[in-house]
Amino acid sequence: MIALNTSEAGGPVPKCTPNLLPCRIQQDGHAAAKPRYWAPCIAKDGRPEAYFRGRRLEGKEVRIPVGFRGLVVVEGKKTYTCNRVIERQAASDEKSEMDGIDTNGALDDVAAFDEVIVWGHDTVAGTDNSFVRCIDEWVTFAEHMHNSKPSV
Repeated sequence: MIALNTSEAGGPVPKCTPNLLPCRIQQDGHAAAKPRYWAPCIAKDGRPEAYFRGRRLEGKEVRIPVGFRGLVVVEGKKTYTCNRVIERQAASDEKSEMDGIDTNGALDDVAAFDEVIVWGHDTVAGTDNSFVRCIDEWVTFAEHMHNSKPSV
């Protein structure tokens, strides 16, 4: 299990809008991009539009569903240990208990978001886009999993 550490300052984390580009960039952190290289705008049809290395990109805003939140996280420096109880079936059909220790990693939140912009080359990312499809399917799966009643 992984623990999530909230902001060390104790206040709200800054808001951001992640951009998922249809290419691989060897960067996984914040990029202080100059407007010359990255200047998304709203096109006449009301959708996000940008040019990246001379290629036209069209964006689709994907909102995080109600009841969920988006977080940008980094690997935390803290680890947590917890005791767990393990039940084993003994040879004599008696249950015995043992204490075990789990070491868990932690993630630190650095920003929060309400929407993600998914970009496509000269076309809007549709329902065939794996990220867009994943948001819909994962939310549906999570709702069914948490709302289902255990069968006897």
